[in-house]
Amino acid sequence: MATDKILLRALLIDSDAGDRKYVREQLNKANSVSFELTEVALLEGSTEFTGKNNTAYDLILLNLAQPGCTRLEGLEKLLPLAGDVPIIVLSGKEPRDLGLDAFRCGAQDYLIKGEFDCELLVRTIRNATERARIKIELKSSEQKYRALFENVVAGVFSTTLDGQFISANPSMVKLLGYASEEELLEIDIPSQIHACPEQRQRWVEQVHASGEMVNAELRLKRKDGREITVLENSCLVYDSDGKPSHYQGTLIDLTERLRAEAALRKSEERFELAVKGSLDGLYDWDMLSDQFYASPRLVEILGFDPQFKNEGHYQFQRLTHPDDYARVKQALIDHLREDQPFNVEFRLRRENDEYLWLQAKGQSVRDDDGRATRMAGSVADIGERKKAEEALRSSQSFYQLILNSVPISIAYVEKDETITFANQNYLDWFRVRKPELIGKKIRHITSQESYEIIRPRIEKVLAGELVSYSAGAEREMQDFELEVTYVPHRDDSGEVIGFFSVVQDMTQHRRLEAELRQAQKMEAVGQLTGGVAHDFNNLLSIIVGNLQLLSRPLKEQKKLQNLADSALKAALRGAELTKRLLALSRRQVMEPRLLDVSGLVMGMNELLKRTLGSSIDISTRFDKNLHSATIDPGQLESALLNLAINARDAMPEGGQLQIEAGNLRIPTAGSAEFPQATPGEYVLLSVSDTGCGMPSDVADRAFEPFFTTKDVGKGSGLGLSMVHGFVEKSGGFSSIRSNVGVGTRVRLLFPMSNDSAAGGGQQVVELEMPAGNECILVVEDDDEVRKTAIALLQELGYRTLEAGDGPSALRVLKAHPEVDLLFSDVMMPGGMRGPVLAHEATKIRPDMPVLFATGFAESTIMHQGMEAGPDSVICKPYGHDELARKIRRVLEHKEAIAPKKAG
Repeated sequence: MATDKILLRALLIDSDAGDRKYVREQLNKANSVSFELTEVALLEGSTEFTGKNNTAYDLILLNLAQPGCTRLEGLEKLLPLAGDVPIIVLSGKEPRDLGLDAFRCGAQDYLIKGEFDCELLVRTIRNATERARIKIELKSSEQKYRALFENVVAGVFSTTLDGQFISANPSMVKLLGYASEEELLEIDIPSQIHACPEQRQRWVEQVHASGEMVNAELRLKRKDGREITVLENSCLVYDSDGKPSHYQGTLIDLTERLRAEAALRKSEERFELAVKGSLDGLYDWDMLSDQFYASPRLVEILGFDPQFKNEGHYQFQRLTHPDDYARVKQALIDHLREDQPFNVEFRLRRENDEYLWLQAKGQSVRDDDGRATRMAGSVADIGERKKAEEALRSSQSFYQLILNSVPISIAYVEKDETITFANQNYLDWFRVRKPELIGKKIRHITSQESYEIIRPRIEKVLAGELVSYSAGAEREMQDFELEVTYVPHRDDSGEVIGFFSVVQDMTQHRRLEAELRQAQKMEAVGQLTGGVAHDFNNLLSIIVGNLQLLSRPLKEQKKLQNLADSALKAALRGAELTKRLLALSRRQVMEPRLLDVSGLVMGMNELLKRTLGSSIDISTRFDKNLHSATIDPGQLESALLNLAINARDAMPEGGQLQIEAGNLRIPTAGSAEFPQATPGEYVLLSVSDTGCGMPSDVADRAFEPFFTTKDVGKGSGLGLSMVHGFVEKSGGFSSIRSNVGVGTRVRLLFPMSNDSAAGGGQQVVELEMPAGNECILVVEDDDEVRKTAIALLQELGYRTLEAGDGPSALRVLKAHPEVDLLFSDVMMPGGMRGPVLAHEATKIRPDMPVLFATGFAESTIMHQGMEAGPDSVICKPYGHDELARKIRRVLEHKEAIAPKKAG
């Protein structure tokens, strides 16, 4: 069966036409090969080495005898042009070695002209082309190996048996940290590369013993000194004689992999420790295989193992609180279907039948189609947190109650000026509801003008400053004074995150402050006037006593008696002024008694008419069931008379004076007119006139002592201050309202008494001046006052002894048992005042009656250390007849002082 011939494209370069013809004829005779022959006479100028259709030649036949070329010059010119195309040279018989030289120069083969036939020519051509093909394939293989050698990631090497590199690829050079292969070839492997010589020795022994490829982990040193761990795959290479020639193999750097593996192991260890040590239970649910992993902590929390699918689901459904199960199930469905966050809190019943609060969280992993394939998460025991939240809610409720109970307006404002809290007092005072305030920004609930005023203050408090300021406010047609404080609120890092707005209604406070200042003024004036009055009373005691002693012998001498009486009246007016000063300083003795106020007013009707004159009409009005009050009647009469005189002076052309008395009930504290009055029932006495009135600034100072608008000599400025002091001392309150051109109204408020009062009239029984012959010990530190008192007593028939101080009095008392009465001043020097003297005297004479004399007449001093009746005290300056009656009452009725036991 005929076979297809092989087609070879050949180029014949020969200048001899006969030789070309011979070669052509021989090629045409070939049976197994078909040649496509191209003939060229000369090599010189030939640059095209492709055949028809630009296909490459399979071989070139070259006659070495080229014009202009000697020996091998033509071949040498052709070789670089031919590339991989095999060249067969044709040479003559002489020289015989020329063909061999051509072969050595690069030709594939040679033929001697005239000595080859078709068969030899074809065989030579086929051998040449075959060798060329093998050479090309070998070259390609070498290129591939070299590319692999140069680019493989692993280090490839060969070394001598004594430890010198023969070759190393770039990866090997880089792995060991050297700059080039040449540098690496210069080093000694055992001493410079191996970190552990013993390890290398074991490797050498293993390689020689095995005879195969050996794998080993070795520690090597890089050029920079850093140690690396490598996996070496190497073997021993033998020569043609079967003797060990060298080592060759590969290195893979395991350092990063080992580090990653160590990190992974550490991470897994940490995860395992975290799982074991975590307070939360962890789970991992593979939905594709329906495998469920539960950490030991999760099993502990749940009380059952959810890894057993059917049992776990049953237990979860059975133990979950009925009110929570559907919600937990729906949350899981929403997460798996719609990828909504899975974070749900629920209750699970434990073995003790108590429910435990749990919080389950989870996140699913989805495939390319969005279906959940895996879900992992945690379950936490939040029982303590729930208790803390409940405690916090309870605490918040408690503190909310406290904040709502304090009488201060408190609000909280966030950093963005949003109001997030306001206590009840804040809502009530500003008349707003919570929805109108909470969640609103300040600028949205205030006017632009107001916001511009407070905005700088807000900036200050948000910068960390404490801001305080006063502001006025109007509510229900009343003006209020507010004190506003902004307190910055800081977080744990110290950053201001908001502020508290604290608002106090200072209206009442300011009013009380004004009253306190007024009281302090009164106290200061009282201290001054009280001291003056005390000394003045001592002087008046001497004057009044001596004038009374003089008046008796002068009864027959009218002119002298008139002079004495005139002096006595002047002294008594001085005594009245002293009483006013004592009332002002609140050191005058109060003698309160149950009083019918309306009866007292009616009893003063004639006195008021005579005092005011006919140009002023007096009218009165009283409630039918007017309450009684416990008041000093004399002081009330003096107060009414003072008010009536002030009204008269305000109505020089005449007018009307109206006196009213009625019951008043104050339901709550903080009355607008009487802010200090406590809730209760009161008796209200009002005196109004139609006089010229006073401007507000004058009316505000009307109760101040020595303040007067009258001309010099027409007013002392003590009238209204005395009234004010008397009312306060009686436990009451006073107010004044005046309008210029309209008139003035003064209102006095007294606490109601539950007892019934007798009529307002007082029975005055005129008694003859009593006398006696008892022995009286007079104790007084002022010599002149003591002499006057002794003269008055002796004038009344009494026997007298005297002492200038307490210790002297006790000595006299011990020496004279005949003493019937101790008459002592209250205020004495030397550390032993009248009450102390009385106490010591009762140790000597337990039944000793005592009468005290005082220039202060202050009850707190008089009653210190003793219990005394009203007849046990006489006030300086005392008259002849008053002293006589006091002494007789003490002696006859034995109203002696019962001193309190010391200690």
